[in-house]
Amino acid sequence: MNKRNKNTSFLTRFLQAVVVMLVILIVIAGALSVASYRKAHTGKGHAGNAADIESTSVAENENNEEDISADTAQNASEEPGTAGEAQTSPAMTSEPSPSPSPTNSPKPKKKKKKKRKVNKIIAIDAGHQSRGDSSTEPEGPGSGTYKAKVSGGATGVSSGVPEYKLTLQVAQKLRKILAARGYQVYMVRTSNDVRISNKERAQAANNSGADIYIRIHADGSSDSSVNGSSALYPSRSNPYVGNLSDKSKKLSQCVLDEYCKKTGLRSRGLYQRNDLTGTNWSKIPVTLIEMGFLSNPSEDQRMQQSSFQKNMAEGIANGIDLYYNK
Repeated sequence: MNKRNKNTSFLTRFLQAVVVMLVILIVIAGALSVASYRKAHTGKGHAGNAADIESTSVAENENNEEDISADTAQNASEEPGTAGEAQTSPAMTSEPSPSPSPTNSPKPKKKKKKKRKVNKIIAIDAGHQSRGDSSTEPEGPGSGTYKAKVSGGATGVSSGVPEYKLTLQVAQKLRKILAARGYQVYMVRTSNDVRISNKERAQAANNSGADIYIRIHADGSSDSSVNGSSALYPSRSNPYVGNLSDKSKKLSQCVLDEYCKKTGLRSRGLYQRNDLTGTNWSKIPVTLIEMGFLSNPSEDQRMQQSSFQKNMAEGIANGIDLYYNK
């Protein structure tokens, strides 16, 4: 009996020990599972945070790159001469300034300026020629007064250049400028070695279908200090072309004003002349521009310069523009 009780007691303690061990194992396993679970979720959280940080950094970098690109585009648009266009002050335009375009956007193509069509014919006579002609012709239609057909003209006191060469040089530049502005141009002469009288020049201009007649000359004086430019036109009392006086005066004023403005030469004003054969035979508004004095050393030298001749021609062309737009 005692032996049986001892065996039973031993078995009971053994089972209890096994149960305790199982409980301990279960607790340890649970603890390990919890630790593993926490570790797994903690690592995932760190990875997620790292991903968020990386995404934010990329986004910030992209935003910074866009800001830099925008700044670059804006700075480029503010540099003078960018895209071949001048800067425009906001005060000079009624439209708001456009925002900078992306740097990878194509640049707008420049529109080619179309030559305007004026539908006007301008007759130009470069005064004088290489040889004068002392034979005579009537001063005007039906006139009993006869004058030399064409004189030799003045000669530069410093340059030695004759008037007929200077007038043709300016006339040829004027032709190019007017043609570029859309005018049709008729040249009474295109070389120096011609034989055309003043009457014939006016008739050629009339027959060309021209709207106005520009006579180009240079002045001369026995007084070398005299300087400046003037324009000559017929008066209302002119017996031949009195009906052209008002329009010829307007043309003369426009040409002289713009000529002096462009060249900086002094204006001597307008003069009425009724004794000019080349004017009296005209049937269209006419002006004779005395560009400057070849007898004045300073003006003579300036008028021989090609760049100054261009200004002379542009001034006359500007006067023609003004005549039609006034």
